[in-house]
Amino acid sequence: MATSREVEPACSVGWWKIWLEWVERWANEGKLVLVAALDGTFKRAALPTSPAARCPWRRIVTKLKAVCAHCHREAAFTHRKSPEEDVELVGGQDKYEALCRGCHAQSSTEMALSSINLNSPTAPSRAHPPVKRKSSRISNARRASLPEAGRENSKTIRNPSILQSPTRRRRSLQAVTIR
Repeated sequence: MATSREVEPACSVGWWKIWLEWVERWANEGKLVLVAALDGTFKRAALPTSPAARCPWRRIVTKLKAVCAHCHREAAFTHRKSPEEDVELVGGQDKYEALCRGCHAQSSTEMALSSINLNSPTAPSRAHPPVKRKSSRISNARRASLPEAGRENSKTIRNPSILQSPTRRRRSLQAVTIR
């Protein structure tokens, strides 16, 4: 048995046939139980065996989102790449990908029209262009235009007292990060 500082290896309970029994048993033994699962199918229908539907005694639920494989926005949907129609199909990146709403609708249309070659120049474009991430660094030209006080940091610091103490500066950066 693991002590409070140790973590037991993850246990896989398969396709949730018996998961509720085991999760409740572990929770009754005083163990912290973390359950990660999908709450919908690749057709965007609710999973009847999802933890959200089957766990009335859960304490904390955190809904996580993935990153869209096509445009890098928040993705809340799972898209199946293969043409199988079974709801229960075990697979990884070879069979599934996370997509946002727009890309999921576009990919579902493309799967329905399977005669379209996605690599051809005449293939339909994605629902929206990829997100361009803003760089946290500034260009050398912009850095040269900053006043001397602003060159030591990428942003001009309005409160010079922050520069005097590393602890104050760290706390200020933490406050900015938390917001």
